[in-house]
Amino acid sequence: MEYFQYKGNEFAVEKLDDWYRRGHDEYCVSVNEISAEQVCLPETYKNAPITEWKEKDAGCGREWYRSDTGDREQKRIFDKARILYIPASISSIRIYNGLFPELERVEINSGNKDYITDGRLIINCKGNELAYCPVCKGRDMEIPEFVRKIQAYAFSGTQYEEIRFPKKEPEISADAF
Repeated sequence: MEYFQYKGNEFAVEKLDDWYRRGHDEYCVSVNEISAEQVCLPETYKNAPITEWKEKDAGCGREWYRSDTGDREQKRIFDKARILYIPASISSIRIYNGLFPELERVEINSGNKDYITDGRLIINCKGNELAYCPVCKGRDMEIPEFVRKIQAYAFSGTQYEEIRFPKKEPEISADAF
């Protein structure tokens, strides 16, 4: 695993080495350190596309470290993020909704063929499936009319008191909430 700086944040990157990627390089990225309010996922590394975004400690958004006193303390690495930008190259996302407790907006490059957003939700274009709800702020959420399915864990880690569904209620996967 290698680390690099991109637009004020540090990312860990690893080369994807699957049998179907032979002959061309692709990379997976995860956030290592956030120092800016806008987290822009990088699109390339070493002139090759970054196609996956995953957070290895999906349920936490924190890491443990030893302080100067020798005590274990919790360090939240995602608290500063207010805006999340996902580039066109990202075709696979594996995250936990609660990672960004202060996130206010999601932006996805209009050239991304796999994901779209309404500013709060990450929606998989294949079948208009609601994949993630990383913006966990607010009391209520309205599911857009075009959403046909809510994937498993799409709302895990969120604390909405009310979720409003469209007239034609989407299919809801087990463990969506």
